[in-house]
Amino acid sequence: MIVIDAGVLLVALVDDGPDGDVVRSRLRGKRLAAPELIDLEVLSALRGLTRSGQALPRRADLALTDLENIPIERAPHRRLLGRC
Repeated sequence: MIVIDAGVLLVALVDDGPDGDVVRSRLRGKRLAAPELIDLEVLSALRGLTRSGQALPRRADLALTDLENIPIERAPHRRLLGRC
């Protein structure tokens, strides 16, 4: 199982270049896990990319659809608060 970070997931979702290819190939077929907060983190990053013109709104919409379909085991994050 791989615990995925929002930044890495964002690259997998929107980078059509070599970095995105590498990330997607490394994640393909793996069991993924993340705190459920990952969805909001990716959404926030996509909004930032769209506002700055680094991503077109249509590309961001496709990334959100892909995010919904990626089988990530999402763990409630509140129970992780005491793990400092």
